[in-house]
Amino acid sequence: MSTLKVVLWCVLLLAPALFRQSLAVDDNQYLLVARSLLRDGSLYREVFDVKPPGIYLVAAAALATQAPILMMRLFACLAVTATVAALRRFHRTSGWIDYLYPLCVFHWGGVLINVEVYYNLALALGYLALLRRSCFASGLYWGLAFQFKYSVLPHGLALLCLTSGVRGRFRWLGGALLPWALVLLWLAWRGCLPEYWDSNFVTNFRYAVGKTGHFSVGVGAPINWRNDLMVNAGIWWFAWQSRRGQPAWLWAWMSAAVAEVLWQGSTWPNYFLVMVPPMLLLALPALSGTSRSNLGKVVLTSALLLLGQCKRIAPWTTDPSVQASDWLT
Repeated sequence: MSTLKVVLWCVLLLAPALFRQSLAVDDNQYLLVARSLLRDGSLYREVFDVKPPGIYLVAAAALATQAPILMMRLFACLAVTATVAALRRFHRTSGWIDYLYPLCVFHWGGVLINVEVYYNLALALGYLALLRRSCFASGLYWGLAFQFKYSVLPHGLALLCLTSGVRGRFRWLGGALLPWALVLLWLAWRGCLPEYWDSNFVTNFRYAVGKTGHFSVGVGAPINWRNDLMVNAGIWWFAWQSRRGQPAWLWAWMSAAVAEVLWQGSTWPNYFLVMVPPMLLLALPALSGTSRSNLGKVVLTSALLLLGQCKRIAPWTTDPSVQASDWLT
């Protein structure tokens, strides 16, 4: 599937929510923080979430346009398309991966475009750079992923362990620390380094309104992990069929993804998206066949994914509490 076809496939999957003026709570928070960034160049002062600045810079780029909600979803399409292009480079034949990765990512309607869509790309490039023995580039890509979410630490440990030699590991660490060093310098220049430290490493899932009022935000998520495992059951079946003879780096990637999900200690469906790239690569040998039985399994998997999309899009698009107009006025 060509790059243009992947883009069109992503747009088609996002079609139910592409032009709706509604976003989930997380996306609205990103746009709120981005609004203060565009207004006075500051972060983590008026409103913040316990996240690095990466997603806020993406939201600021979207907010600078006349259609920020549409642009957030188009940015997600581009990120997913680039991730597919990166996953292609792990194998000569991608099989069904061009088709299934966007379907796995956007199968719940595309209303909630969260940070996993972006840092999956950086992680894929990090593992790919490591296979090409570019230690500094591998660390650099992981460092970029770290600027979207701190939960990628298990992947950093996996990549560091897979890096060979003392010099290679020092190069990896140099690449990994470079984005964070640049972010710290930029925040210090903008005069909001203390706020960054407080919001990301002290407050922990609380929002600050002005300089005084703090209130807690509940972190409980609906028990929907069973639905996600059921929806992705077809992919898991392919991965189980292809489990033998897989390289160590791929098992390390999958183990780090599972560790990340467990570490976050919640069951929001977007937390499972980090497992999709290694899971699809594990399933690739079985997916590469063109037999009628494999085609039938792919069709069944697609039906389950689309069923999950129809099930999950309804509450997000009808709940007035997630209307973007209420957040951005």
